[in-house]
Amino acid sequence: MQIKKKNLVFAAGCMWLVAGVNVFHIGVKVWQWQHSPLLHFVGVLLTTLFFAFIFQRSYKRNLHRISKLDAPRNPLSFFDLKGWLVIVFMVVLGITVRHFQLLPTHIIAPFYQGLGGCLAVYGGRFLWSGAMMDE
Repeated sequence: MQIKKKNLVFAAGCMWLVAGVNVFHIGVKVWQWQHSPLLHFVGVLLTTLFFAFIFQRSYKRNLHRISKLDAPRNPLSFFDLKGWLVIVFMVVLGITVRHFQLLPTHIIAPFYQGLGGCLAVYGGRFLWSGAMMDE
C-alpha cells in the first residue's frame, strides 16, 4: 500500500497524537497528590520545554524529508530508520523503568505528563501541516 505525502504527514500526526495522549494518561494515573503540586508543575514544565526543543527539530526534519519524497511511499515511512529506532528505544526504556520501578512515581508522573503533552501538541502540528499541504 502506497500513500501520498500529505497522508504521510497525517499518519505522523496521528501516531504522535495517540502516543502523546497515552503517555500523558499514564502520567496522570501514577500521579499522587500527596507530593508537592508546585514541584510537580515545575517538573511538567521543565519536561515540556526540554522535549519541545527536541520535537521541534524532529518535526521540521521529518516534515522536510516528507516534502522531498518523489513518489507515494509506505504508510510507515513518515519516519526514517533512525527515527523508528529512537521510538523503539524510548518505548522499551519507558516500559522497563515502570516495570522494574527504577524511578519513583513522583518523578515519572510529571515526566510522562510533560512528554505526553508535548507529543500530543506536535501530533497536532503534524495534522495541521498535513491539512495545509498542497497535493
